Amino acid sequence: MNQVSISFLSLLLLASCGSVSAEGLAATKRGTPIDLTTQELGPEVSLDSANPDHAIIRVSGENEKQKTLHLFDLDRPIIETESYAITGEVRYEGIEGDGFLEMWNHLPGEAGETDIAVSFFSRTLGISGPMGKLTGTSDWRPFQLPAYVSDDSGRRPLRLTLNVVLPGKGNVEIRNLKLRSLRTPRTFSPWMIQSAIGMSIAAFVLGVVAITFFFVLRKRRSANELRRIQALDS
Repeated sequence: MNQVSISFLSLLLLASCGSVSAEGLAATKRGTPIDLTTQELGPEVSLDSANPDHAIIRVSGENEKQKTLHLFDLDRPIIETESYAITGEVRYEGIEGDGFLEMWNHLPGEAGETDIAVSFFSRTLGISGPMGKLTGTSDWRPFQLPAYVSDDSGRRPLRLTLNVVLPGKGNVEIRNLKLRSLRTPRTFSPWMIQSAIGMSIAAFVLGVVAITFFFVLRKRRSANELRRIQALDS
């Protein structure tokens, strides 16, 4: 399986929503909640489901080595847009170094196929904000793991894999996970870029012409005024 590593910047989230079963979870604008109590969690993940509406998953790093902790796989998500994201809230304590949340996006080779052929990841490696890295200690804050399938192939993920990567020791808790659809980022075609450049050049030329005309007119008025004064003196 080929794996193409791609990092994604922060995208604008919109939102909408309903509730469906964990199997075939559908992405919506507001986000469809991911029921953690129905997921097959990784072997190093603990689940606090005392409050079913706000279940919390926890992982810990117990030594000095970097470790990838598998949370769960979301199989057969229903995603109809090119851009989508898993969002939620994260809280962490005592992380030594830079950790991050990670989402692997597993796609088929062609639209409609059922075998995974290519994968890419999204990671929270920003300095701050929803895509900020995990370092030190933080109370609950929002996070997002967006992805963008931009090749116009119509392919959509067959599976989404969510991980926590810790550089060493530290504790991480996650809650209120949702699968969201996102507005597709605006792209610019070569024609649009050429048009913008052409308009910029035209605006610059018109500006130069206007400034030149202004100074010529001002000089002419000054000359006429000087001649009028000289005529009066004579």
